Amino acid sequence: MKKFLQGETVTIEDEFTVSGTLTTPDTSYTIEIDDPFKNNVVNAQAMTEVSTGLLRYNYTTAAAAATGVYKADCIYVHGGVTTKARHYFEVAEQID
Repeated sequence: MKKFLQGETVTIEDEFTVSGTLTTPDTSYTIEIDDPFKNNVVNAQAMTEVSTGLLRYNYTTAAAAATGVYKADCIYVHGGVTTKARHYFEVAEQID
């Protein structure tokens, strides 16, 4: 799991595939992020498609962000089906 300092930018990348082929979701691609206390800090924000099926979102943590493990869900809608990919990252006051 990647670790970041408070105030740093976390880049979350995910690949969306259909039958093993990178594909652009046909309806939407958004992200939701929860802090270690399960507070929603990013709600249904659009991700950027860097290339076909490769999606990215940059999240800048606050200088006094809660420390601990954050959960990020990338949510895709394609062909009327919703798919979720989960990622985790840690925010710390210092990195040893």
